[in-house]
Amino acid sequence: MTIGSKIRFHRQKRRLTQEELSKGILSVSYLSKIENNSISPSQEIIELLCERLGISNLMDDHRVVLNKLEK
Repeated sequence: MTIGSKIRFHRQKRRLTQEELSKGILSVSYLSKIENNSISPSQEIIELLCERLGISNLMDDHRVVLNKLEK
């Protein structure tokens, strides 16, 4: 499962629209590209999305982010 797929999974699990998740962080179209694995988000964007999804507050590196998204 890719990071975009994991973000989509957790967004849908929390019944958030792309607009709700992306508000104040990034554009809906950019989130859509992430979820469709068209682009790779920066570490900062991943952390902000994870925080909004309630997955984790602070993360040290990409591996930690991926581990948190797998929960």
